[in-house]
Amino acid sequence: GHVWHLFVIRTSNRNKLQKYLFENGVQTIIHYPIPPHKQEGYAEFNKLSFPITEQIADEVLSLPLSGVLNLDQINIVVNLINKWKK
Repeated sequence: GHVWHLFVIRTSNRNKLQKYLFENGVQTIIHYPIPPHKQEGYAEFNKLSFPITEQIADEVLSLPLSGVLNLDQINIVVNLINKWKK
């Protein structure tokens, strides 16, 4: 078996895509919504600006990924993503 636990995509319309998927029965999550340099553990870097890192944090969305997903469930996600209009 695999040990993959995240299937992360990027989109500039993350909130709209997440809402669309939710409305169609697909749960997503935003892993690491705070850029590393803005997290408490890196307080000395909090005032710095890393535009690319900040943009990525605003665009990432984790799609369902699990060893228990069946082919029909996977196809639902794939088809919804392919049909989605920005």
